[in-house]
Amino acid sequence: MESVFQAAVRYIRTTQYESLPPAVLEKARICLLDTFAAAALGRQCRATQIARKTALAGLGCTAQQASLWFEPALFSVPGALFVNCTAASAADIDDGLDLNRGHAGSPVIPAVLAVCEAGRLPLRQALAAIAVGYELMYVASEALLPYGARHYPIDHGTGSLAALAVAGAVANLLGEEEPVIAEALRVAQAYMPGGNNDRAVESGGMTKENINWGALSGYFALQLARGGYTGQSSVLERLPRRGEYLRYFTADFSALCGTYVKLHASCRFTHWPVEALARLGSRVRFRMDQVEGIQVRTFRSATKLLHVEAPGVEAVQYSIPLCLAIFMKYGQLNRPEKLLEWAADPEVQRVAARVSLKWDRRFERKGDEGEGCRIEVRLKDGARHIAVSSSLPGDRRHPLSYAEVAEKFLANCCAYMPEAGILKLIDCLRDAENQSVEHLMSAARLIL
Repeated sequence: MESVFQAAVRYIRTTQYESLPPAVLEKARICLLDTFAAAALGRQCRATQIARKTALAGLGCTAQQASLWFEPALFSVPGALFVNCTAASAADIDDGLDLNRGHAGSPVIPAVLAVCEAGRLPLRQALAAIAVGYELMYVASEALLPYGARHYPIDHGTGSLAALAVAGAVANLLGEEEPVIAEALRVAQAYMPGGNNDRAVESGGMTKENINWGALSGYFALQLARGGYTGQSSVLERLPRRGEYLRYFTADFSALCGTYVKLHASCRFTHWPVEALARLGSRVRFRMDQVEGIQVRTFRSATKLLHVEAPGVEAVQYSIPLCLAIFMKYGQLNRPEKLLEWAADPEVQRVAARVSLKWDRRFERKGDEGEGCRIEVRLKDGARHIAVSSSLPGDRRHPLSYAEVAEKFLANCCAYMPEAGILKLIDCLRDAENQSVEHLMSAARLIL
């Protein structure tokens, strides 16, 4: 019986577009569209603007091979990869793994498309590489994150997973042989960022989970392996030969098909109370000035998101009290350039200061990312209103269709981009496997 590592290498080498079932192709198109939508919103974030200036200065951008999304500039492959990954993750509305933890779309899709464009490769080949990247992301998360802590007891963020996923996805795209793939995974393991995810959850920060740096590490790991560079053993080589891991290197593409789509530009831990508040607001009417306090009962990791100070946009996105209060007053969280202004609103600050978070074991699940919450809103007249959130729109039980993700794109981004341009990109991605990468990037550039 082959090891998990051997199965991963074989899977990367042999997966082709022709092996993707229709449902997998549809999910890949949805994830493509959602990642472009996330990047369109993320362009409004200061983190993306800083990344662009840095890439222009230090990532060999005189070699103009790959597009920056939504603008006419061409950068080097690593430069475009880095900036587009930053944009896709900056607004915190990128997709994620519902089976475990980590964001696959924001590192894998920009990396694959940058290499695809530079090599003038078929987009259908890129779809297969994207599917490979999502499956690798999940198996890496089982090995590296708390669920797999018995194998590698350090709490890594998405960037660690991204290094392995991007190395494998790009190797698939380029049709690399198994010895090169094996060394690329080993080098990616050695060079992946090791930032602790708990710090991102508790305090925010532009680095988020090191997604852009992890993708860049994975890209360079493959380039080094192609030149003969060798690495240390990969964490995938330490996983036991068990069906629960090996089944992800079959034809069912469970990780990709189980990926969730986010509706709010904030940490997913905040989505449970925000959705509960939205459900409560649909049946009970009250004003912010009537609120005496709000108690949120949820899983343990979410109770860390208690701060009400907001030195930056990311701190707002990682605060349940601020997200609840902003949503209560403004009805949305999807204007990153407005979040700091909204968070400073005296009425928002008053309500946020009256939010308490309590751990409730009913909302725990395997690992540290639970599901669900119960909120109780207490009014000054003594009335108490309760709502429970046990599922989210866009999760594995309530997936969004391509049309629904297109609606999300339009709703969030028409304030920044012409609607006609967004619609053209939506139509192009709808038929991605029959488009050229040049046509896709042209559609993305012409939005502005």
